[in-house]
Amino acid sequence: MAKSPILVQMESRPWTCAALSQACQEAKDSGASIVLVKLLPDDYLAWLCDDCNAYIFTEADTSDIRAYEALAAACGVPLSVRVFQYHNLEQGIVKAADELKAETVFAVVPPSAVPFMHDAPLRHLEHALHEHHHQLHPVEVAIP
Repeated sequence: MAKSPILVQMESRPWTCAALSQACQEAKDSGASIVLVKLLPDDYLAWLCDDCNAYIFTEADTSDIRAYEALAAACGVPLSVRVFQYHNLEQGIVKAADELKAETVFAVVPPSAVPFMHDAPLRHLEHALHEHHHQLHPVEVAIP
């Protein structure tokens, strides 16, 4: 039986590289593959094209993806790239994890603008993923 893939959200390059490095180590240890997921808002996709499968990556995204592929290849881990659309980012991450049947998820959501609730969106995502039998792995990236 094949090991379920590890989902890694495509976000800023520093965050994605940090998440992908952690995911590669886990994938190498467990024999899993990695699916790099680009999440796009449905209104953005409606403006560009009708379907996320018709989305064409920007030059910057393509350059980043090449770097991510090289990182995964250096670790000997298979990597694929998928595009998903969302109306609500947290729900979109959960939906992508469900569709991919990924037990392990490396993802991030923007913090709350309310100072005392700064980490509430991430806690909510973690809870939503847990309800669907997925585990969120936090990734800390130092901002220079």
